[in-house]
Amino acid sequence: MTYTVFSKDRKSLQFPVMCDGYITIPRHVSNVPNQEIGLWGHSGGFSFEAIVTPYDLNGNPDVFSATQKSLSRGTKGLNYASATSRRGMDLTLFHNTNFTIHLENKESASNPTTPAEYAIGVSLTIGSTTTALESSTVITATSIDESSLSPTSYLYSSHDAFAKVSTRAVTGNNGSNTITLDGAPEFGAGYIVYKDDGTNLGTVTSVSTNTLTTSGYSTTPSSAIYYSLPKEPLYVNTPHHIAFNYTADGLMQLFYNGQLVGSTTHGAGGNFSFHASDCYIGQNPTEVSFSERRKTQFIGEFHELSIMGISKSQFKSTNTLYPLFKETLLYMDFEEANLDD
Repeated sequence: MTYTVFSKDRKSLQFPVMCDGYITIPRHVSNVPNQEIGLWGHSGGFSFEAIVTPYDLNGNPDVFSATQKSLSRGTKGLNYASATSRRGMDLTLFHNTNFTIHLENKESASNPTTPAEYAIGVSLTIGSTTTALESSTVITATSIDESSLSPTSYLYSSHDAFAKVSTRAVTGNNGSNTITLDGAPEFGAGYIVYKDDGTNLGTVTSVSTNTLTTSGYSTTPSSAIYYSLPKEPLYVNTPHHIAFNYTADGLMQLFYNGQLVGSTTHGAGGNFSFHASDCYIGQNPTEVSFSERRKTQFIGEFHELSIMGISKSQFKSTNTLYPLFKETLLYMDFEEANLDD
C-alpha cells in the first residue's frame, strides 16, 4: 500500500467573504492582422483544471459576523448579498465570452444555519450555439453527529444518525402544516422534522415563538419531535479539484476530484475557440449591472489553474496539477510555496 503525505499549509490567492475582485487576463493581439495567439489562437478540444477551496455563502448566522470564510446574516452580510439571492449564486472560476465555469450554490437560503453546497456549472459557446452542463451537488456540508454522547436521543438509518430529538414536546397541531411546541425550539427554518418513528413531517418554513410552519405532512406527530442534524462547512478547509473536458466531436464532461460527475453533447460540436476578448478569474465583470456582477463573485481560495489545448479525462493527481508543457495554453500557480526557504 502506498501512502501520500502532504505537509505545510497550502498557500493560495484568497477572495475573502464580502470581497469584490477578480483577475483580468488581457487578450493578446498578434502583429499579424486577423491572427490570434496563445489562448485565443487555439481551435479544437481543450481541458480546464483548477484546485480551489470555496467558502460558505449561506450558513453563518448574524452572531458570527467577523469570519472571512462564511457570509454573515448580519446587516453588512445581507447588504452584500440578500438571503434570497444567495441560492443560485455562481462562484466564477473562469470566464470568457465563449466559456464559463463556476460553482453554483444549491442550498436553500431559507435556513441561516445551513451552509452552502455547490454543483459545478459550465457554459460553452461554439458559433451561435451555447450548451450548458451542470453536475450534481458535489461539494457538501458535513452533518454534526454527536449521537455517541447520547445514543437514545437520535433516529438512525442503517446505523447512521439523521435526526435528534427536540427538548420541546409537541402540544398541538392542525394535522396539516403547523406544529405547536411547549417552548421555542432549538432549530429553525430549513430543518426537516420527523416523528419518533422516523416519518418525515416536512421542512420547517418558519418559526413563530413556539409554533412551526412546515411544508406539510400527512400524519399527526406524537409528543416527541425530531429535527435533522445541523451541518458544518468543513469543505472550507479542503482543496477541491474541478475539471472540464471538451472533445472536438462535441463531448462535454465535468469532473470532481477525478470522478466524472456530468456529461452531455454540445449542440453544435466541432472545434472550440476562445472569444477574442479578455478572460477573468474570480468574477464575471461583464455582467450588465453591479448586482448581477456580485452574483458571480468567487469567495474562497485559488491554488492552481490550467487550460490545455488537448482533451483530458484522466488525472494523475487531484492534489496538484500536471499540465503538459507543449499543450499548455494557461497555467497559474497561486501557492508560491517556500519563497523564503
